[in-house]
Amino acid sequence: MRQSQKELESGAGDKERFAARSRINTYRIGVQAEKNYFMQEIQEDLSQASQTFVLEQMRFYREMASRMENLYKDCWGDAPPPPLPNLPALPTQPRPASNNLNAWGGHDNGIYEEMP
Repeated sequence: MRQSQKELESGAGDKERFAARSRINTYRIGVQAEKNYFMQEIQEDLSQASQTFVLEQMRFYREMASRMENLYKDCWGDAPPPPLPNLPALPTQPRPASNNLNAWGGHDNGIYEEMP
């Protein structure tokens, strides 16, 4: 892209230069639009997959808890369960402030920059 820009600057007339700049700008805008669409789709897909995963995990652990309760009843009948020991709290990690999924670090790496 930069090579064709240099070639245009060195040996083309004004009309050719203007038309070439216009084509390059159109190409860059198209690339940026594709990138934006891709990132939007990735965010939506990742959100849906995450929700599905969490829901399935909740169902799984509820089923496991139900099975363990049934096992307890089968082994010890209606006897009340002994108190659970106090377990230390798990350390929590701070959540990131942004939910931006932009793998390019929040900038466009110069893909779209209009030519003068």
